[in-house]
Amino acid sequence: MGIYSNICGGVVQDNVVGPRCDTCAPGHFHLDARNPMGCTPCYCNGATTVCEAAKLAVYTVLERADWHVTDLLRRRVVAAVHEQTDVRIAHDEMSRFYSYYWLAPQQYLGSRMTSYGQTLKVKVAWVKLRGDTSGQPTRCPDVIIEGAGYRIAYGDNTYKRGKSVTLEIPLYEHGWFHFPKPGYRRVNNTIFGGECRKCDCNGHVDSCDPYTGACGECQHNTVGPRCERCAAGFFGDPSLGTPDACQACECPLPLGSNHFTPRCVPDLDLGGYKCKCPAGYVGPKCERCAEGYFGNPFLPGNYCRPCECNGNLDLREKGTCDSQTGQCLKCTGNTAGWHCERCKENYYGDASRGQCHPCGCHERGSLSTSCDPQTGQCKCRNLFTGRQCDRCKRGHGGVAEGCPRCNCDPEGSTSQICDPFTGQCPCKPDRSIKSYVDGGKDSLDVLLCAKVK
Repeated sequence: MGIYSNICGGVVQDNVVGPRCDTCAPGHFHLDARNPMGCTPCYCNGATTVCEAAKLAVYTVLERADWHVTDLLRRRVVAAVHEQTDVRIAHDEMSRFYSYYWLAPQQYLGSRMTSYGQTLKVKVAWVKLRGDTSGQPTRCPDVIIEGAGYRIAYGDNTYKRGKSVTLEIPLYEHGWFHFPKPGYRRVNNTIFGGECRKCDCNGHVDSCDPYTGACGECQHNTVGPRCERCAAGFFGDPSLGTPDACQACECPLPLGSNHFTPRCVPDLDLGGYKCKCPAGYVGPKCERCAEGYFGNPFLPGNYCRPCECNGNLDLREKGTCDSQTGQCLKCTGNTAGWHCERCKENYYGDASRGQCHPCGCHERGSLSTSCDPQTGQCKCRNLFTGRQCDRCKRGHGGVAEGCPRCNCDPEGSTSQICDPFTGQCPCKPDRSIKSYVDGGKDSLDVLLCAKVK
């Protein structure tokens, strides 16, 4: 610091001369035992190096009114509460900030050159209320002074909760350091004689931690310890440092209704990015519906939704449904319809359950091969009945013969009603089918139970 030095009482004091170490060296002033250098170098804006201590009166400024608490960026300012001889605030009012400071009232501000060499004394305490577990000690400067475009700070201590601390801050150069302004940090945590550099955050934050350089909340749609990556749903090059360095991925449109995924990855061959599509979407920009889905992702308000085919086709198979209209194209399980919602021609049942059965209409007794799609009832010819039209109506028999009237022999039959399928009349014991067969009688006689001639 000075070119003069002396040793008094075994202690080296720069900037002090004289046999009794009681005189400031040339170019210095204000001998002070609390100053490790003894005297302070003159500071006369380069006009001269000769100065002497001013003979000014000393008085104490003690003002408790109009104290406030704020963070370094003054994003929130809270007025203190006066209680007898104390002023205080509750931590809850500033809990979203890592650290905050008392903001001195006007009586302490403005031009205070006459306070040079004096002491600023502050008594502070951190009091825990009953049951309150909030708040942790922070490592920040004890005092910060701003003016003329500079910000300087003093102290760098951590204090325990529950104890009062009296801070005595000397108002001369020793111990003070330049405190980085928002957007800058101190290199290598060096407090004295260090270097301030711009925050390494790619230009996407207002400030960073003055000690560690950790970036604050990244802006411009960036993330990462250095705001070096685009946030999910954005692509680009954050290192450009411009507000528009990260652009929103269009998957496939920027509209919220047609922006189907927040995830995309850089891909220079595909216009800068490729979307990571959710289920139901395919294509570099999720611009098409996947197999088994239909819709138009490019139409505002439209989207891809599953084809509704009542479980009667394999939606994973290619071309199973129309990707624009949703029409089911390859119905299985004997089903048909736009949504495979009914049984196909010549089948009946419940298509939604996959239960479609063949109509099975009798070729002799039915008018066609089709049947009622729900009940399976075939359309019967005259004299035929049954779901499949495979038997004759009452009083008729012999499906193969076209269901003629039974015409059972009144003497040889027990009833005039014959079998609806074969036409066989119910014969009396002496005119049983067996006896006539054994006797070699005509088959018609057997059916009608006619008397043996």
